[in-house]
Amino acid sequence: MTKGPRDVVRRLRLNSLHPTFAKIAESPALLSKTEELAKLLDQLNVLPQSTYLRPFLIRLLTIAFGQSSKAITRFIRAGLSLNEVCGFLIEALNASGLKASVELGLKDLEPIDHEVHRQTIDRIKQSKWSPEINIFSYGIGSGWYEQELKKTLLDDGICKSVRIFGYDPNADIGSDSITLVKKENLKELPPFDLFLSRWVLHHVPRKQRWHEVASYLEHVRPGGRIFFVEEGVFADESEMSLDQKIYTLIFAALDLSINYVVLGNWIAKENFFIQHLSEQDIALIETSMGCQTQEYIDLNVPMLRSVLLSYEK
Repeated sequence: MTKGPRDVVRRLRLNSLHPTFAKIAESPALLSKTEELAKLLDQLNVLPQSTYLRPFLIRLLTIAFGQSSKAITRFIRAGLSLNEVCGFLIEALNASGLKASVELGLKDLEPIDHEVHRQTIDRIKQSKWSPEINIFSYGIGSGWYEQELKKTLLDDGICKSVRIFGYDPNADIGSDSITLVKKENLKELPPFDLFLSRWVLHHVPRKQRWHEVASYLEHVRPGGRIFFVEEGVFADESEMSLDQKIYTLIFAALDLSINYVVLGNWIAKENFFIQHLSEQDIALIETSMGCQTQEYIDLNVPMLRSVLLSYEK
């Protein structure tokens, strides 16, 4: 058990990043050079050379910097927000004609999905459960992961039946076994045993995310488990060092690349937003649930730096 949000965030932050960042911070134009970007990804252990998304990401960054070098430099040097820079990245994606294979893009994500699933199941097994488990997923998407989790819970004998509920304004559910809900309808539903949110909160503006998420967290029963998976340096943009800004920029471009591959033209049609979690968010999580952070797990997968935050209500 950690002491509080400040302690949690201090541990989660990336405080010792690679010295290469200093060179790029001094001369951001290096981000337009394919060789420099490839070298940087190798040093960070982000997107190994064998991954399909690696050349896609490098191409995106070189195009974006070529089109919007002043804007990206202003972000690195504290002139623009990350979300404003994402607008330029989206323009670069839409204008570039870059195309990608959904199948190969998803294959790149398998190692981190596997690790998140393994860590989540390990923690679920530490608790005692009733014969029926009610899962709620915030940002459920297609629901494929929740179906996988249901299968594991049943196959491992953790429970005898599972019901899946979820919320997502852009849901693409292809199964009748998943029930989409809104916070106005929560009183009609049984309490949730498991709450999941995987790489979702940083796409919701901070003022909106906790007003909205709190209602669903309140519907988790006492003793229920809550899991968030998030990415980033866990610091406010105003507090980031130059090297953290560059790291965050690479993460945002990778995030966009993944969503572009998986969701196609959705980025062009919706207001894509990125605001990574900070100390303020950790405090709001605890306030919403009335409990302290139970555990955080740094998912050491050579894809993108993600953290599993695990709570017991």
